[in-house]
Amino acid sequence: MTTKERILEEALNLFSVKGYEAVSVRDIAGVVGIRESAIYKHYPNKRAIYDCILTRYAERMSGFFQRFQITDEQGGFSVNNEVQRLFEGYTEEQLIANSLQVFRFVFTDETMVKVRRMLTVERYCSTEAAALFCRMMFDDAITYQSQILKRMIDDGLFVKVDPEVLAWEFYAPIFSLFFRYDNGEAELNKALILVEKHIRHFYRTSVIRPL
Repeated sequence: MTTKERILEEALNLFSVKGYEAVSVRDIAGVVGIRESAIYKHYPNKRAIYDCILTRYAERMSGFFQRFQITDEQGGFSVNNEVQRLFEGYTEEQLIANSLQVFRFVFTDETMVKVRRMLTVERYCSTEAAALFCRMMFDDAITYQSQILKRMIDDGLFVKVDPEVLAWEFYAPIFSLFFRYDNGEAELNKALILVEKHIRHFYRTSVIRPL
C-alpha cells in the first residue's frame, strides 16, 4: 500500500470514530507515521482527503451495483424499460437473493461501514454532512425505488398505492436493521434472517401478479 493510500485508510478510520471536524491533519499524520508536512505532498488539505474518501465510496457503490445492471455508464441509477423488465423478471426467491446480497455488502464491506459511521457522526456537526447522509442513506434509494415501483404499479403488478409510500415500506425496515445490528459480522446472520422475513412479507402483501 502506498503512503497516499495509507493516508486515506487511516483518515477514514479516524473520521469514522471521531467525525471529520474533530480530526486534524496532524492526527492523521501521527497514525500513518509520517510528518504532518508529508501529508501535503499527497493532498492539499484535509478536505481533499475527505472528498477523495467519498469519491472512492461512490465508485465502490457503483461498481457493486453494476453487477445487477441497474446503473448507467456514469454509475448513476437508471430507471428505463430495460431495468423495468429486469425487475419484472424477478421471482420472489430472486428478489430475496439479490436483496440479501446487497444487504450483506453494505453491512460488511469495510469501506461502506466506515463511511456510514463517519457520516452518522459528522451529520450532527455539519449541515453539509447531514444533507449528504440523507441523500446517500435515504433519498437516492427512495427516489430510485419509487420510480421502479411506479412503473410496476402502472403495469398492474403491485397494489395501487403511492409508490413513494410503498418504497418506504420496503426500505425503512431494512435500513433500521443496519443500525440495530451494526456491531460487526457476528450480528449479520440475525439481520439476514429478519431481512428475508421482511422481504417475503412485503412481496406477499404488495404483489398482485407474481413477478
